Amino acid sequence: MQLKQRKTMIKWNLKKLKKEFWKVFSIYIRMRDKGVCFSCGKEIADYYDRHGNLLPGWKACQAGHFITAKNCGLALYFHEQNVNCQCYQCNINLSGNWLEYERQIIKVYGQEICDELKEIKWRGKVTYSKLDYMDSIEEYAEKINEMEREGV
Repeated sequence: MQLKQRKTMIKWNLKKLKKEFWKVFSIYIRMRDKGVCFSCGKEIADYYDRHGNLLPGWKACQAGHFITAKNCGLALYFHEQNVNCQCYQCNINLSGNWLEYERQIIKVYGQEICDELKEIKWRGKVTYSKLDYMDSIEEYAEKINEMEREGV
């Protein structure tokens, strides 16, 4: 991230920084998972936007939370194992498709991680400072750039 961007972001409030971090983090998650729904395994096909441009399927995915965003707090809101690519059907219509999501968490990450994610929810409150958000935005923007260079 360039110095000019950091100077601009330091003026932002925490709410705006959180929103910007979510935007970058969500892109990273969807690119990482290559447009495959974590819950049902559906591959989200490439699609055309309203301007007729063909876009990769990961852009049509959503970054869905295992422990819901409404209940998880910041400790899990940006946790890479708690957030995975989901199709609209699973994330919205099936309210996260929680049972299948849990099965996949156990299959992919193991029972210990599943239990840990559930336990983290009850730990003390986690907070982010402006610098925490800016550093995290920078970190995930770099991860996205790396994936783009690798052709993901």
